[in-house]
Amino acid sequence: MHIHKATICNFRLLANVELALESDSTVIVGRNNSGKTSLAEVIRRFLEDTSPTFQIEDFSSASYDTFCEALKAKNEGKDDVEVRQLIPSIELRLFVRYDNTLPLGPLSEFVIDLDPASDEALVVVRYELIDPAIKKFTQHT
Repeated sequence: MHIHKATICNFRLLANVELALESDSTVIVGRNNSGKTSLAEVIRRFLEDTSPTFQIEDFSSASYDTFCEALKAKNEGKDDVEVRQLIPSIELRLFVRYDNTLPLGPLSEFVIDLDPASDEALVVVRYELIDPAIKKFTQHT
């Protein structure tokens, strides 16, 4: 089993990125400030940390306008459901290929596809504000 593709949304320099990963090894190369560290950091936070934390600075600059729209909607009296839909989230999607003739081990609990020929699983991890955080986010200081 191996991760063959990863997508990252709204994390630092990675506003909307898709990476194809080779089955044996993948080398990430790029200029300074191109997102290499951001890629390693988002994977580390979501997959290693038991309680990952994020700050406003961790969101991509492309998502800042959406935060402003959410705050404007809250100030205009829109309900929390509508405001929540405007607030961006940080998301990591991992596309995992596996041999469907072998046991899946820890991945087996997450594979719910009823197609026995399926050989891919999608793992999605997302950071988004919970209700008390939305109230705190929209409070004026």
